[in-house]
Amino acid sequence: MNGMLVDLTVTITTDMTPVTGHPPVEFRAIDTHEQNNKSNTWMAFSIHSCGTHLDAPYHFYADGLTIDQIPVERFIGPGVRFDLRHRGIPGAAVTVEDLEKAAEIAGESLRDRIVILHTGWGSHYCRPDYYGNNPYLATEGARWLVEQGIRIVGLDMPSGKGAGGPMEKGTSRETHGTFLGAGVLMLENLTNLESLPLKGFEVMVFPLKILRGDGAPARVLARVS
Repeated sequence: MNGMLVDLTVTITTDMTPVTGHPPVEFRAIDTHEQNNKSNTWMAFSIHSCGTHLDAPYHFYADGLTIDQIPVERFIGPGVRFDLRHRGIPGAAVTVEDLEKAAEIAGESLRDRIVILHTGWGSHYCRPDYYGNNPYLATEGARWLVEQGIRIVGLDMPSGKGAGGPMEKGTSRETHGTFLGAGVLMLENLTNLESLPLKGFEVMVFPLKILRGDGAPARVLARVS
């Protein structure tokens, strides 16, 4: 299949602002070119806090699939971008009405699609204000997307209201539970979404295969036909 490839992945750096209570990204040199004539690096970070990553159902459900158990066919599929940049402001909720209007503009069934919610808030990534008073997907909106039979939801914003603090004080737990409980995977911290059309592209997600992983860092590409 021919087409232009678009990288939707955040670059992992030590400048990332982690979720409250999560450790920051850390790199530590094991070998260096100056001392060992090669480079080898130890790295540590929280899967669900730093960088583009895919959530597996096990993240919130003890009997849910882990990242290594998910069939690889689930990771590639047709994409639809919902342009929700009018909601990309602090504290704004993406509502069912917003989603319905975006779906109408896309003009095709959402069943088995990878639906990407583009608010523009991804431009705040690595800033202190990315988490907290962020725009978010209303719980009713998450339920509506599940009802449409989508395969994966992709986000360029934190998933719930008041994200970044204890999850029971916001709606992140409800949003995660709605999607992951229905087997809909969650792709978080996407970037470069303005380079995508509203439809007519394929999304390819390449998560690391981690044994019993509740999620995994992922390289995410879109092929635009």
